[in-house]
Amino acid sequence: MSKYYQEDRENHIYLKEKYDKKTVAIFSGASFEKWDHTSLNNGGIGGSESWQIHIAKELSNLGYRVLNFNDCKEETNDGLVKYIPFEKLHEYKEYNYFDYFISSRTTDVFRLNIRAGKKFTIIHDIWLSSENTIPYQEKVDKFLVLSEWHKHFVSQHHGLPLDRLIMTTNGIDLKRYEKTIERNPYRLHWSSSLDRGLDTLLYLFDFIKQSIPELELHIFYGIDNWLKAAKYRHGETEKIRKLQEAMKKPGVFYHGRVGQEQLAEEQLKASLWAYPTDFEETNCITAIECQAAGLPVIASNYAGLQTTVGNSGILLGQGRKGESSLLDYRVEFVSKCVELLTNKAIWQEWSQKSLENARKFEWCKIAKQWSEQILC
Repeated sequence: MSKYYQEDRENHIYLKEKYDKKTVAIFSGASFEKWDHTSLNNGGIGGSESWQIHIAKELSNLGYRVLNFNDCKEETNDGLVKYIPFEKLHEYKEYNYFDYFISSRTTDVFRLNIRAGKKFTIIHDIWLSSENTIPYQEKVDKFLVLSEWHKHFVSQHHGLPLDRLIMTTNGIDLKRYEKTIERNPYRLHWSSSLDRGLDTLLYLFDFIKQSIPELELHIFYGIDNWLKAAKYRHGETEKIRKLQEAMKKPGVFYHGRVGQEQLAEEQLKASLWAYPTDFEETNCITAIECQAAGLPVIASNYAGLQTTVGNSGILLGQGRKGESSLLDYRVEFVSKCVELLTNKAIWQEWSQKSLENARKFEWCKIAKQWSEQILC
């Protein structure tokens, strides 16, 4: 086959794909580190990056042509989705039209003259910024939020009418949990950001351990990015130092960041997800993952956990920030942890509720919602 013929054939295939399929472009800007689809099992990855990888893949499976503009080292693909360094969007938009353009965590990209049929912004954090105003919001058709609490918070904070907001969710790959692994009946699991209540759990750990001497706590999350951010936040470096000291106590094991396959195995080894947080979770992927692993949930009745967990877990408090510091909350938290870890029938009941709830969050189901209710 001549070189000319080969190039001509590849060009025909490209054009056929381009015009036969609707194009979805997903944009995210600079991050603390370079990443692409291989990062899922190469040291771990953050929640919004995980969302971008999975939703892109599932939309491709539904017949869309998907381009991810993100902070990757170079252009690459996973066989379905093309990954393009986000800096190249400026050039790419000049000769390409997108049927749908989705910006993750920012509207700043809409300063560019992006030609697209519909434009969206998905808000992974509690807000797009602490400022009430949203730059270039008139160029965005709809904003995506991740829970009922998130929807009303964003509406109030940014002054967006509810009809400009659509609720979606994060998800998980349930196949990661189709494994038979021996479970430790006295093992707590943590894989959320370390600043979201781990200090509270480490304090309460000692009280739970008084009733269950075999108790262990295994922690899976990186600390490097928090250390970088702490340089610009008063007092946080000292907070991190105290947390690192507390993680050295007997029965506590800090593993750092791991890939998603290993994380699933570690969650399957555990027996309880205990999360005494006051953080405003917009959705909480960890909650979904731990429930997929069959872990009963004891957490705070606050923010996005009210939607993501709801009645499938034991949520403590009245929905107000700061309750995890109250004595009544802490006494009940310890009591519920001990009860679940020592009563097999109660543990089994809540484990089953977790498994049933997790099935709602398969990526294929979430992509179907995008296709049928958002990209339409």
